[in-house]
Amino acid sequence: MLQIVESGATYDINLGRSQSFAGDYFHLSPDEGAGTFVTEDQTPCFCRGVMILTPAGEAPVERLRVGDRVVTMAGEEKPITWIGQGRRRITRPDSNARPVIVRRDALADGSPKRDLRLTRGHSLYLDGMLIPVEFLINGHSIRWDDVARAVEFYHVELAEHDVLIADGAPTESYREDGNRELFENPESPRFTTADTLWFAPVTTGGPRLDRIWRRLLDRSGFVESATTDDPDLHLVADGRRVDSFAVEHRTHGFQGLYRFRLRQPPEALCLASRSMVPQLMGINHDPRRVGVAVRSITVAGQGCTIYIDYDSPRFADGFNAPEPDAEHRWTTGEAIVPAGTFGLFEGGFELAIDIVCTAKYPLMATASPPEVSIAALSTEICHAAAIRETRPRRDADPVPAAGAQRLGRGLQRGAEGAAAAARG
Repeated sequence: MLQIVESGATYDINLGRSQSFAGDYFHLSPDEGAGTFVTEDQTPCFCRGVMILTPAGEAPVERLRVGDRVVTMAGEEKPITWIGQGRRRITRPDSNARPVIVRRDALADGSPKRDLRLTRGHSLYLDGMLIPVEFLINGHSIRWDDVARAVEFYHVELAEHDVLIADGAPTESYREDGNRELFENPESPRFTTADTLWFAPVTTGGPRLDRIWRRLLDRSGFVESATTDDPDLHLVADGRRVDSFAVEHRTHGFQGLYRFRLRQPPEALCLASRSMVPQLMGINHDPRRVGVAVRSITVAGQGCTIYIDYDSPRFADGFNAPEPDAEHRWTTGEAIVPAGTFGLFEGGFELAIDIVCTAKYPLMATASPPEVSIAALSTEICHAAAIRETRPRRDADPVPAAGAQRLGRGLQRGAEGAAAAARG
């Protein structure tokens, strides 16, 4: 739980239990209107080797010193007041520490003039906005550095927040965010404070960002891949594939109520399907991997029915966050069905899974079972009697046409062309 107190009001934000936020920090920044962005980032920095424009020409960021002058986007020469530096190993649990590569000419001709490497929270200045580079990733001209195993990072602070020229691209200078302890050489701020004005509004979503993301994708020469509408939805029970014996109430394409029958409770049960990443498919800048959108799961057998809604906290491993507006949550293509949903049964039972939205999937994508922790599932079975979300089965009426049209909003919201990819 992240708690934020602003102007006397307290806001609670639930964070994903399966995610690691070690080394991350959260900061508030103004949006383009009257609201406030809450942004979770790791240290926003330049990577070693980035060339910063100075009055004497470009210089590697690691060779700059306090007191040296740099040239801002406005052409002004300003002295450096602090340079933060640090190192981090890139491990699988901490893969978000990977740098982002902005390819040469990704933003415009000559911008950047060579591949630019930044950490994911570092903002570029585009169209009057500061945009953290992770929100511009398209998998082509702006992409994660999947090769890096360690990162050496630097940040440059001026007397006020400004825009520097790094490898020919406009990038932000350091702004005091209370994260100096993440560097190896923390110092108390000499000029700036947490109240220092931002050079420009920070933008992490909305129509303007969507247009910029699309423009940069179009520059990259992106070509759409062959796709299929079929999610290849099935269960994997203890490593064995189980197909549905019926699909009821089909509303659109592959949406509907999928029914499965199992003869006995398995130790491990997975809801498997094809999956895709909208960001890499040229749909929008959504970085999530999505499989199918689930509204509910119903388990019935031996005179007992258990109904679990999409927003149940039991849906964790292999599920994205719930989307209250659309009343569903996307799987990642390999979603663990919690043992608490079927651990009460000693014999056979049936599952009814309400799928309300699917997507367009790359043809090479095939569903495969995940590595499942049997110990973790055994713990789920021990707690089966404590299912707080259990309640009588709701009527499985077909989804109204008007409702079906809004089911994919979580995938489509604010994205040009997303309606062609999500069957909502």
